[in-house]
Amino acid sequence: MSTEPVIPRCPNCGAPLELVAGACRWCGEHVTFRAVPSSPEAVSDDAGDDENPDEDPDEARLEKVHDRIDLGDEDSTLPAPAAWILLSLSWVTYDATIQAFLDANPDLLELVRPIAAAVRVAGQRVADGVADVEELVPQKFDEAFSLEEMWTLDLGFDVLFWLVDRAGVAKDTRISIRVEVMSSTWKAAFERTVAKAGDGPTALRVLRATVPRRGATR
Repeated sequence: MSTEPVIPRCPNCGAPLELVAGACRWCGEHVTFRAVPSSPEAVSDDAGDDENPDEDPDEARLEKVHDRIDLGDEDSTLPAPAAWILLSLSWVTYDATIQAFLDANPDLLELVRPIAAAVRVAGQRVADGVADVEELVPQKFDEAFSLEEMWTLDLGFDVLFWLVDRAGVAKDTRISIRVEVMSSTWKAAFERTVAKAGDGPTALRVLRATVPRRGATR
């Protein structure tokens, strides 16, 4: 099996995922996702087998590092932008260059795991409390998410931008993440509130100090 990253697709129409204000660019439907499973491949008929003698050792290594990030329960459904951040984190961490970077910096992996958890918790809290997540557009993020959660989601965007912004990352992966993360739609939604959150959650401050912001003009 190939270890190339799988391009995320709209769960409504199946087109390559491009979001505009939380909606699919192609079909216009609001996008929510089940939390990302640990593998980009669909569950096969032999998924319950304990051993697979034909498994590619390189792919097994990629899966092992990828799974250590702990993206959460695949049965939960989260709103934007939490779902997009987790889906994209799952996607980019299958890139061989990013895998090698995380392998070479195990302490960083310990910092990335909490941001994934914090994004998941924020998304789940909002999903549990919003009657119609389809109405949760960027203009209403600051009504649904707390200031601290907005700070956390903003850091999630920065982590993605930082991970793909290195030589060797697949071009399609880098362009897709860069275009979405630097989207004026997301930018406007967060600029209004992130500064009000101060230093953010204590558990994420080391990561915030490690990861550069995604552009001085954002």
